[in-house]
Amino acid sequence: MLARIQADQPAGYPYIFLPTQRYDHIQYRRQTGELQNHHRVCPVNNFTRVWLKILHHAGVRPGEFHDLRRTCLTNWLGKLSPYEVMHLAGHSDFETTQRFYLAVSTDLVEKARVASHANLDFGTRLSRAC
Repeated sequence: MLARIQADQPAGYPYIFLPTQRYDHIQYRRQTGELQNHHRVCPVNNFTRVWLKILHHAGVRPGEFHDLRRTCLTNWLGKLSPYEVMHLAGHSDFETTQRFYLAVSTDLVEKARVASHANLDFGTRLSRAC
């Protein structure tokens, strides 16, 4: 959905959640010197507040925008190799991907559960035989 929205943006408008009128206003203020980078003011203005409002209206518990990236990368790990995910994420070091995104997959947990039950059953049968 985000890729579609970005593709629909007019040329020269890099932001998805920033209306074109707001972007034009920010660029105008930069050109006239009213808004300078050294002021360390975020030109997007209160993105977090808008993001939380979007989540609230969608009925989603509060979270960070970066949660979208985390979710996407975690989902990719179910379909792609960890090294492919590393490259798609733009990580230069596999350790970064491993530390932040290699969650234990559901199928691995299920395999461990089956193996544990098999071992418990074997142990029960062994103790009965003794």
